[in-house]
Amino acid sequence: MTDVCIPWREGPGRLLAFTRCINYWNRHGFNVITADSDPSQPFLCNQARNNAVRQANSAVVVIADGDTLPEHYALVVTAIQLVADGVYDMVWPFTVYRHIDAEWVRVDDLLSAPVVKQYRNSPAGIIVVNREKFWDIGGFDENFTPGQWGYDDTAFALAARTLVRTFRLPGMVYSFDHPVEGGRDLVDNANKYRYSLYFMASGNRKRMRELVGCSAQSE
Repeated sequence: MTDVCIPWREGPGRLLAFTRCINYWNRHGFNVITADSDPSQPFLCNQARNNAVRQANSAVVVIADGDTLPEHYALVVTAIQLVADGVYDMVWPFTVYRHIDAEWVRVDDLLSAPVVKQYRNSPAGIIVVNREKFWDIGGFDENFTPGQWGYDDTAFALAARTLVRTFRLPGMVYSFDHPVEGGRDLVDNANKYRYSLYFMASGNRKRMRELVGCSAQSE
């Protein structure tokens, strides 16, 4: 049984989407693991992701946000098989990330949902990864700023693309809109400096190895 690892701390307007996502994964036979970051500090998504993966037992894990669903379950299955067979170390089972109106959390057909924002080749949302390779590249960097959103998952994607075999399947995921504690400002953002180190190391295996050596480890 494949483990689905979800970072989670309850926040404004998030519970309905989280419940729908948990039910979705359970309904398809996955073992769902949720984890928080240090409860004495503002939420640090990277740490919560790592804490969830630390509890996983399956060789291949799905790391999914608590507000995000795939358009087609079959793409997740394909991604798991590609990683399990050793074809790739990490796979994104989508190319289009569609951020939709929160009111559609109770609607089955999400294709017609109003789009708040849409991105191509998003670095996060849902990823499928070999668990050993995940820790081999340091997991998600816990040196980003608690309570600040942005750049952290992009940094991980740069590390993965530099150090392991990655692939992206054509498809779509849906993320339900919700308020963000600390906002989504990508200009005046405390995470920009840490991200810049990944940007400069991108494509350079030696430099990236040195950088992720300071990141979270499995033990």
